[in-house]
Amino acid sequence: MIVGLLILALAIMAIINFRKHKHILIPSLAAALLVAIQGWYGSVVVTSKLQPETISLHLVIALAIVSILIYITQSVSYLGVKRIKLGPALQYGIIGLWVLTLTQIILGTQVRTSIEYIQQRLPLLFGSEIITQIGTINYIHSIVGILLAAVTVMVMLKIFSIESKELKMLGGLTLMLIFAQIFIGSALEIFGLPAILQVFHLWIASIFVGVILIIYVELRYTTGAPNAS
Repeated sequence: MIVGLLILALAIMAIINFRKHKHILIPSLAAALLVAIQGWYGSVVVTSKLQPETISLHLVIALAIVSILIYITQSVSYLGVKRIKLGPALQYGIIGLWVLTLTQIILGTQVRTSIEYIQQRLPLLFGSEIITQIGTINYIHSIVGILLAAVTVMVMLKIFSIESKELKMLGGLTLMLIFAQIFIGSALEIFGLPAILQVFHLWIASIFVGVILIIYVELRYTTGAPNAS
């Protein structure tokens, strides 16, 4: 409730103070709209008895709101600075990372829901025995995870070639996060899917989404960023 009111206040401030800055005004209005949708959809999630599809969509909307707020915050801090047109390779690489991460989070919620269902149906199963029962969605989750790690490394290597201390630090943080995800994902299988590691797995993925957005905005205002290829 409080967060929704704060985002509504943000949208009103954007209308009053940033009407001429469309890259701030439009995302602010979009965030307010998504918060309203999220509030309504929360009741749908409850009445649906926490179906996996409704939970996944609820989470995606929440991450979209957070992403927009990060974009707005970064953009306001660079108000008055000329934006740079990024080259297609870097731009599509960053956007691709964001989309892949959201996809991976959605798949992860499906895997977690499957685990909870299997634990209720077959309470004597443990760890790797549960994983073998999950099915195709777990293999897709693993494949997308490998693809996400590979794309992250390729994009961050390109980021490291840019003369910007901030971008290098963000690139290093991004690699730390993706390797932490790989480590936790492996630990989940080895140690029998402990709940605390599942929570950390989701937290790090959410932080990863935010860092990617920060990098994207930083690139738009960094003079050393490549504007071609």
